[in-house]
Amino acid sequence: MANKSTDQTPITLKSVLLAIFALAALGWWGLDRAQYFIARSILVAYGDVESTFRAAWFEWDGDLYAKDFNIIDEETGETVLHADYVVAETPGWFWVARNLFTKKRKHRIKVDRIHLELLNVRGHEELLDPSLGDLGPFSTDAASPFDAEGCKDVYHFSRYDYEALGLPPAEPKLVFDYQIDGSQLDVEVRLEVAGVSTVRATRKETLLGGSNALVLDYMSTEIGGEHVEVVDAGFVKARNQFCAQAAGIDESAFVQRHMDTVQRLMQHYGVQMDADSMAAYRRFARDGGTLGLNVVYSPALPSEVFYEARGSTESLSQMTLRMERDEQSMLTSLSLVRERPLAGMDSRLPTWLLMEREQAALAQQEGGRTAPTPLPMAASGTTTAPVATVPVATAPVALKPAPPAPPSEPVRAPASGDDDDWIVRGRDPEQLDWNALRPLVGKQVRLYTQQGGARVVELLEHGPEQLKVRAQMVSGNAEYTVRRAQFRYARTL
Repeated sequence: MANKSTDQTPITLKSVLLAIFALAALGWWGLDRAQYFIARSILVAYGDVESTFRAAWFEWDGDLYAKDFNIIDEETGETVLHADYVVAETPGWFWVARNLFTKKRKHRIKVDRIHLELLNVRGHEELLDPSLGDLGPFSTDAASPFDAEGCKDVYHFSRYDYEALGLPPAEPKLVFDYQIDGSQLDVEVRLEVAGVSTVRATRKETLLGGSNALVLDYMSTEIGGEHVEVVDAGFVKARNQFCAQAAGIDESAFVQRHMDTVQRLMQHYGVQMDADSMAAYRRFARDGGTLGLNVVYSPALPSEVFYEARGSTESLSQMTLRMERDEQSMLTSLSLVRERPLAGMDSRLPTWLLMEREQAALAQQEGGRTAPTPLPMAASGTTTAPVATVPVATAPVALKPAPPAPPSEPVRAPASGDDDDWIVRGRDPEQLDWNALRPLVGKQVRLYTQQGGARVVELLEHGPEQLKVRAQMVSGNAEYTVRRAQFRYARTL
């Protein structure tokens, strides 16, 4: 028998370097394709926004993920939305091998579904819709309509309030799903806050051409309708109990206060809802459960004007609405009425506090008349919304409501010296108020002002009514003052 050869080809430095180079090239190629797929998915979900993420790579099942996703305000450079992770689903490793690794040109990568998840989402305190248009005015941490309306000391609830509300800790998750089925596009956008609330928006769109979901932001569609549903998981009851205790009233009185505030907001924007639908919303605001709104557009809205049209009261004539409350459905009427502007709506003060000031100003105008208490909600069958007024802390007694203010001249209460020191409950604890800046003289901070900007400055002097700071400008350093009325908050670097 012939002896087997024991000769081995020696491993040379060249072969090692070639292997390392091949692995590095494969890694770079995979990273490039992963970043492209995630970036395209973000563009489909959010449109042309300035966004950043890092460390894109593959999960064990072929899905893609990245860390530290941010949407940046192009004017101020401030982060308006952050997610710890962003995950983009793929059809699996076989699809990844065929599309991401073998196709030389990225624009030839094709998929019929985009599924994007943002994990542990945190929105800027002034961001009312983390989807930037798909869901509507639902705060990131509450996912519930009019979450803090009626609470005197709360502008919006946040994750920092969960413990005080008796709710479990939660990390909000935002999901975008786009599925092409022939000439139809099914869209779902969902904000989940486990143990708190979930809001979901779905719609069916008709594709006017194209079949690649990865470039949906370049494709035109028509939207015939949409459905928005809120599923409460404990927030409503916790909110009612918390705000009632804070105000020293019972929960039924707070629910009435909440409804008065919602109605006053509608009057501010010149919109009135029929009494049956308001009564259905009242039951949701009292008991939780589910609340849905189905909207049909006639004629269908082109995708190019969809977001602008659905946010405009001028489009009400094109909408047929039905409110759904725990499997019951009713035709909903939204009509335009004369606007009653509420002074201070451009501030970050709670609506209820603004209403109290409005009533105090009205009482002064009428010679010291005491603040009126709210009218009961309109009975089922009538379409006239009562004028929302502010109650005193005693048992409610219906009095004659104050006459509405002219649209162009809202009733204004005297300025309060407490406004400058008013702190939003549940705000990010990293935010520094005016007094917290005193020990930081000589250090750099990021300063936020009422003009909406943010700038890194060196704090030179701290006074009771103004700050003296130094900032880096294009032409060099500049020193200037920031008045307390201009100041919003600051952050350490």
